[in-house]
Amino acid sequence: MSGASFDYFDNGTYNGNGGSQSISIGWTPSFVLISTERKSGGSSKRGFSAKFGTMATDEFQGLGNDATAENGITLTSDGFDVSSQNYINANGQVHHWIAVRSGVRTYQGQYTATGASNSQVVHSGSHIYNFFWSNKDAATPRFGMAPFTYADGYSTSFDRTIVSADNQVFRKPDLIPSRVNGLTEDNLVVVSGNANINTDLFDFVAFSNWGTLTRNTDASGNLINAAYLGDSICDADFFESTGNGDTQEIHLNFQPRAILCINSNIWLKTNSMPADEVAVLTDSGYSYSVGATITASGFIVDDINTNVGQYAHFLAWK
Repeated sequence: MSGASFDYFDNGTYNGNGGSQSISIGWTPSFVLISTERKSGGSSKRGFSAKFGTMATDEFQGLGNDATAENGITLTSDGFDVSSQNYINANGQVHHWIAVRSGVRTYQGQYTATGASNSQVVHSGSHIYNFFWSNKDAATPRFGMAPFTYADGYSTSFDRTIVSADNQVFRKPDLIPSRVNGLTEDNLVVVSGNANINTDLFDFVAFSNWGTLTRNTDASGNLINAAYLGDSICDADFFESTGNGDTQEIHLNFQPRAILCINSNIWLKTNSMPADEVAVLTDSGYSYSVGATITASGFIVDDINTNVGQYAHFLAWK
């Protein structure tokens, strides 16, 4: 990798104008996720919007108390355009976004499901640290995120057999677990369950790892930090929640620009958000709340640190 992480990943904000506008990044994204602060006015039920590079023209998926197909986000050679659609360009609202560059260790495509009880290979030939999927046009549209974690808990590199955690599906009435398995020994992504349901058409984007990860743990096996050797722009990892809104610090050995985390909910924290504010999507809707703070060496969770013993899987971009 040459240059800074924003050659391949970027994040930022724009102020909604209620009309249309272009967001300049300097390259074409393969994936864009937008959240809105929604501090006043507008719906609190829809706050995340996901755009895949394989979705037609301006189509995207709105995420919140439902996961419906929407129109209004168009990827360009310089970034992306947003229309007057309220969820992505509400007048007077601040919108936060993250974007991953197309074609740089990023793989995107489509597949047709073969049934939830079946499994199929949808990608091969690279070690994958995260897999997003969407069947936005289905009768029951869903969106899934599978950050891959290690089978033996604390492995020393990406060249071991890994499986994903059960990834959560963003839609009401609940967050439904599915399976997406990544087998690095064969460099495969295998889908089943809700990621392969009915004969739905799925869009996907997969991110390849950038470097070798070394973890350090304390005497009790708790993660102290994770350091990269070689090129890397993202840490795909997990932590065990202490719960009860306790303050818990996650050490990464770098200051992240953005964190996307999934446990019983899904939350996004970027360095463009004030203080400990965070965008949270639950099974009942969306809120812009407090509970996560970026630090010089990782991040801290407090108010959103719930459910004792639950594993929280996250992506943290440099």
